[in-house]
Amino acid sequence: MHVRLARVPARRRLTRDRHVRLIRFLPLAVALAGCVAACGRTAPAAEVRVEWTLTPTPPAVGPAILVVRCVDFAGEPVRGASLKVEGHMTHPGMTPVLADFVEREAGVYHAAFEFTMSGDWILLVSGTVASGGAVRDRIEVANVRPAA
Repeated sequence: MHVRLARVPARRRLTRDRHVRLIRFLPLAVALAGCVAACGRTAPAAEVRVEWTLTPTPPAVGPAILVVRCVDFAGEPVRGASLKVEGHMTHPGMTPVLADFVEREAGVYHAAFEFTMSGDWILLVSGTVASGGAVRDRIEVANVRPAA
Protein backbone atom coordinates (compact mmCIF):
# COMPACT_ATOMS: atom_id res chain seq x y z
CA MET A 1 0.00 0.00 0.00
CA HIS A 2 1.27 3.43 -0.91
CA VAL A 3 0.19 6.57 1.01
CA ARG A 4 0.85 9.96 -0.40
CA LEU A 5 1.07 12.89 2.00
CA ALA A 6 -0.08 16.26 0.81
CA ARG A 7 2.29 19.10 1.36
CA VAL A 8 1.05 22.19 3.17
CA PRO A 9 2.07 25.40 1.45
CA ALA A 10 4.78 27.30 3.33
CA ARG A 11 2.54 30.28 4.01
CA ARG A 12 0.15 28.09 6.06
CA ARG A 13 2.71 26.34 8.17
CA LEU A 14 2.77 27.34 11.82
CA THR A 15 6.38 28.19 12.42
CA ARG A 16 7.82 28.54 15.88
CA ASP A 17 7.79 32.36 15.61
CA ARG A 18 4.13 32.43 14.58
CA HIS A 19 3.27 29.97 17.35
CA VAL A 20 4.97 32.21 19.97
CA ARG A 21 3.15 35.28 18.63
CA LEU A 22 -0.20 33.48 18.82
CA ILE A 23 0.45 32.38 22.41
CA ARG A 24 1.30 35.98 23.37
CA PHE A 25 -1.92 37.20 21.73
CA LEU A 26 -4.17 34.66 23.50
CA PRO A 27 -4.75 36.60 26.79
CA LEU A 28 -5.68 39.71 24.82
CA ALA A 29 -8.08 37.71 22.66
CA VAL A 30 -9.76 36.21 25.72
CA ALA A 31 -10.11 39.63 27.37
CA LEU A 32 -11.49 41.12 24.16
CA ALA A 33 -14.03 38.29 23.85
CA GLY A 34 -15.22 39.04 27.40
CA CYS A 35 -15.60 42.73 26.58
CA VAL A 36 -17.56 41.92 23.44
CA ALA A 37 -19.83 39.55 25.38
CA ALA A 38 -20.55 42.25 27.95
CA CYS A 39 -21.07 44.98 25.33
CA GLY A 40 -24.17 46.98 26.09
CA ARG A 41 -24.34 45.77 29.70
CA THR A 42 -23.20 47.88 32.60
CA ALA A 43 -22.37 46.55 36.03
CA PRO A 44 -24.83 47.76 38.65
CA ALA A 45 -23.28 50.29 40.98
CA ALA A 46 -23.48 49.51 44.65
CA GLU A 47 -25.83 52.16 46.04
CA VAL A 48 -25.71 51.09 49.66
CA ARG A 49 -23.22 49.49 51.99
CA VAL A 50 -24.44 46.55 54.07
CA GLU A 51 -23.07 45.83 57.55
CA TRP A 52 -24.37 42.72 59.28
CA THR A 53 -24.46 40.73 62.50
CA LEU A 54 -25.76 37.23 63.11
CA THR A 55 -27.04 35.68 66.32
CA PRO A 56 -26.46 33.25 67.86
CA THR A 57 -22.69 33.47 67.76
CA PRO A 58 -21.21 31.04 66.86
CA PRO A 59 -24.06 30.05 64.54
CA ALA A 60 -25.88 26.80 65.31
CA VAL A 61 -28.65 24.73 63.74
CA GLY A 62 -31.99 26.29 64.62
CA PRO A 63 -33.43 29.79 64.77
CA ALA A 64 -31.18 32.70 63.90
CA ILE A 65 -31.52 36.46 63.52
CA LEU A 66 -29.67 38.31 60.77
CA VAL A 67 -29.45 42.06 61.33
CA VAL A 68 -28.29 44.27 58.47
CA ARG A 69 -27.59 47.96 58.59
CA CYS A 70 -27.85 49.74 55.26
CA VAL A 71 -26.07 53.06 54.80
CA ASP A 72 -25.45 55.21 51.76
CA PHE A 73 -22.05 56.54 50.68
CA ALA A 74 -22.41 59.50 53.05
CA GLY A 75 -22.95 57.11 55.97
CA GLU A 76 -26.64 58.01 56.34
CA PRO A 77 -29.13 55.20 57.11
CA VAL A 78 -31.11 53.93 54.13
CA ARG A 79 -34.78 53.79 55.11
CA GLY A 80 -37.70 52.06 53.46
CA ALA A 81 -35.78 49.26 51.75
CA SER A 82 -37.50 46.03 50.75
CA LEU A 83 -35.02 43.26 51.56
CA LYS A 84 -34.95 39.47 51.66
CA VAL A 85 -32.38 36.81 52.52
CA GLU A 86 -31.80 33.45 50.84
CA GLY A 87 -29.77 30.94 52.82
CA HIS A 88 -28.00 28.26 50.76
CA MET A 89 -25.84 25.37 51.86
CA THR A 90 -22.51 25.28 50.03
CA HIS A 91 -23.27 21.82 48.64
CA PRO A 92 -26.06 21.17 46.12
CA GLY A 93 -29.36 19.49 46.81
CA MET A 94 -30.54 21.46 49.83
CA THR A 95 -33.66 23.60 49.78
CA PRO A 96 -32.83 27.27 50.37
CA VAL A 97 -34.09 29.02 53.48
CA LEU A 98 -35.98 32.24 52.67
CA ALA A 99 -36.91 35.16 54.91
CA ASP A 100 -37.95 38.80 54.59
CA PHE A 101 -36.41 41.65 56.55
CA VAL A 102 -38.36 44.04 58.75
CA GLU A 103 -37.06 47.55 59.40
CA ARG A 104 -36.78 47.93 63.21
CA GLU A 105 -35.11 51.35 63.25
CA ALA A 106 -33.73 53.79 60.68
CA GLY A 107 -31.71 51.70 58.22
CA VAL A 108 -31.58 48.61 60.48
CA TYR A 109 -33.37 45.50 59.23
CA HIS A 110 -33.99 42.16 61.02
CA ALA A 111 -34.70 38.77 59.43
CA ALA A 112 -35.62 35.68 61.44
CA PHE A 113 -34.80 32.40 59.72
CA GLU A 114 -33.57 28.94 60.58
CA PHE A 115 -30.35 27.11 59.83
CA THR A 116 -31.75 23.68 58.95
CA MET A 117 -28.45 21.83 58.91
CA SER A 118 -24.90 22.09 60.20
CA GLY A 119 -22.16 23.02 57.75
CA ASP A 120 -21.20 26.02 55.64
CA TRP A 121 -23.86 28.45 54.42
CA ILE A 122 -24.06 31.38 52.02
CA LEU A 123 -26.60 34.09 52.82
CA LEU A 124 -27.64 36.26 49.87
CA VAL A 125 -29.17 39.57 50.88
CA SER A 126 -31.03 41.33 48.07
CA GLY A 127 -33.71 43.92 47.51
CA THR A 128 -34.43 47.48 46.55
CA VAL A 129 -34.27 50.81 48.31
CA ALA A 130 -36.98 53.46 48.19
CA SER A 131 -35.16 55.34 45.39
CA GLY A 132 -35.30 52.18 43.23
CA GLY A 133 -31.64 51.24 43.62
CA ALA A 134 -30.48 47.70 44.29
CA VAL A 135 -29.06 46.09 47.40
CA ARG A 136 -26.94 42.96 46.99
CA ASP A 137 -24.62 41.34 49.48
CA ARG A 138 -23.17 37.87 50.00
CA ILE A 139 -22.43 36.64 53.51
CA GLU A 140 -20.45 33.45 54.02
CA VAL A 141 -21.20 31.64 57.27
CA ALA A 142 -18.74 28.86 58.04
CA ASN A 143 -19.24 26.00 60.47
CA VAL A 144 -22.85 26.23 61.52
CA ARG A 145 -22.73 23.83 64.46
CA PRO A 146 -25.18 21.10 65.36
CA ALA A 147 -27.91 22.12 67.82
CA ALA A 148 -26.86 21.91 71.45
